[in-house]
Amino acid sequence: MNNKIKAYLLLLLSALMWGSSFPIIKLGLNKGLSPIGFLGFRLFISVLIVIPFLYKEINFKILKDKKMIFLGLTNAGGFLFQYFGQKYTSSNTAAVISNLLVIFVAILSFVILKESMNLKKGIGVILSFVGLGIISNLSFGSLSANKGVLIMLISPLMWAFFVILSKDISSGESFRQYLFPIYFYTFVFIFPFAVLDGFKFSIIGISLSVYLAIFCTVVPYLFFLSGLKFVGATTASIITSFQIFFSVIISYLFLGETLSLNFTIGLFLVFTSIYLVESS
Repeated sequence: MNNKIKAYLLLLLSALMWGSSFPIIKLGLNKGLSPIGFLGFRLFISVLIVIPFLYKEINFKILKDKKMIFLGLTNAGGFLFQYFGQKYTSSNTAAVISNLLVIFVAILSFVILKESMNLKKGIGVILSFVGLGIISNLSFGSLSANKGVLIMLISPLMWAFFVILSKDISSGESFRQYLFPIYFYTFVFIFPFAVLDGFKFSIIGISLSVYLAIFCTVVPYLFFLSGLKFVGATTASIITSFQIFFSVIISYLFLGETLSLNFTIGLFLVFTSIYLVESS
């Protein structure tokens, strides 16, 4: 098996793992787990797991870098709004909205970094929001009906700021040394709220948190970074966008979430928009 095929497999596996996170989070919330406590315990386990994986690359001097603090803050914001948003919307819709990260990065790159916004990107940006509107039946005349969607939208926006901030350090394998400080500060920002919110130490709560920490946080990032060694960033991003489809399948099998015509049309438009933006 050549390196490129291995890279494709690793990227698909990371997409599968990330895709499974949405139904798993929804399952935990449906079982009565509080969003912040649930997230806090996941991140606590993630930090513990990262240490043996990356202990040779942990550089404590990097912890003093202010950029790591801001990356931890934006990452924490992305997680928080995802968990809160998923209380009020389906895991399928949450998966689609989270993947609008690509669109928000394109917009912020244009506004903040003055990168070009060509016709292909522009069409992609427009299609993404049309698709989202179709999926969620978004009506600004009734914000309460779309509470989950509106909360979830802040999540990819926060992660888009994370991407913009990390552009100068996110070059493949070198990014591994930043994983510990980023997750450390992410945990630091969420931990006080998680303590106040509390966590139900039930079998299902602990099991879901451990699964999310290992298979939806640490391992897929390592797989993604390994795949980037042999596949271009654009190809890697498009492959990992298939997490939406994995989420849809898992949500159907384990949560009984079905696909409406609106969702199917909207999903097609959003995925097309991601492809247009990434490929340009």
